[in-house]
Amino acid sequence: MIGFVSFSGIGSDKGTGGIEIYYKNKIQTVKDYIFFTNNNTNTFDKKNFATYIYLIFFRRNINDFFLRSRIDWYFKLYTAMKKYKNVLEYVEVADSFGYGIIPYILKIPYIVKTHCPHSVKIDLNHWEMNKWNKRITKIEKKALRNAKKIISPSKAMLDYLLSHKWKLNTNKCFILQNGYYAPHSHLTEKKNQILFVGNLEPQKNLELLVKTYLNHSEFNKYELIICGSDRYIFNAKTKKNESYWNYLVIKYPQIKNSNIKYLGFIQNDKLIEYYSLAKIIVVPSTEFENFPTVILEGFNNDAIVFGARTGGIPEMIQDEKTGFLFNDQDETTLFECLLKYEKLSNAEIQQIIYNAHHFISIANKQIEKKYLSFL
Repeated sequence: MIGFVSFSGIGSDKGTGGIEIYYKNKIQTVKDYIFFTNNNTNTFDKKNFATYIYLIFFRRNINDFFLRSRIDWYFKLYTAMKKYKNVLEYVEVADSFGYGIIPYILKIPYIVKTHCPHSVKIDLNHWEMNKWNKRITKIEKKALRNAKKIISPSKAMLDYLLSHKWKLNTNKCFILQNGYYAPHSHLTEKKNQILFVGNLEPQKNLELLVKTYLNHSEFNKYELIICGSDRYIFNAKTKKNESYWNYLVIKYPQIKNSNIKYLGFIQNDKLIEYYSLAKIIVVPSTEFENFPTVILEGFNNDAIVFGARTGGIPEMIQDEKTGFLFNDQDETTLFECLLKYEKLSNAEIQQIIYNAHHFISIANKQIEKKYLSFL
């Protein structure tokens, strides 16, 4: 039996990113498997001494709700996975849930599918690098070193880990740029729309797009559509998390009289309609992105994608060939992408779309390459 760790589970419309796509593809070749998800991994084994000590003496001292939830998940996952210890051939783990800490403790062979470097650099604003995070990170580093295999959809992710002193065995590291998308039905006529899709949180950097849109009249011909769950930004004065969207509206009051529409979270089956209508999709993330699903959806729906030069995005977008790249957090170069796009002939736009489809076709082949030989 093969185990898969996915907090939201497969088929959940709350989780439609790269790790879910990877799992959905993988299980097509696996007959006997079990998912360890939030739904079936929700109990503490209070008879376990370590769990008992955690619940009685330590849990109450962890004030950060997000951190406490994460440690709770480790103990619940331990309880659930221990039941299957003798029948599990190996477990595949998304790094969002600890680089294989639990199978490492239980001595179950495991493969890590890397997602994002939140455990390397605590860039979520509601987390602090306190004693608990430091302890978890120390365990994660050891657990990742002992993985049977480490798979990343971008070379940049593995480069990032190595550059931050994570001692990986590079012979165990592989690149798998998994697209695995069925063709969508494409509308014959696009609207003058720019689309942003993603959680509204600081590292997704929606603020850069909004600011650029408001400061340059050339954007006025386009409607800016924003789809995603509202998350938080940390207010240093109040020491509290606040709505990211409210933060933008207060900082840029001209949003209220602009052609910007925030639609909130959109179910995935409905989201395809917005991908199909948009002429341009912007991925302005800051700090790091691994292999954004948004870019694949843009390619697959005949949109031109503008992406920030961060993480694995430059591995997906060849500047002026499959889309346009701009410098991370740089309003000027983002605006220049629009100017370049505006100068394109229809034939040139179609060529970029064709090149992007070619990239998708290569990703869909699911070819695993060794990190040391990846170009």
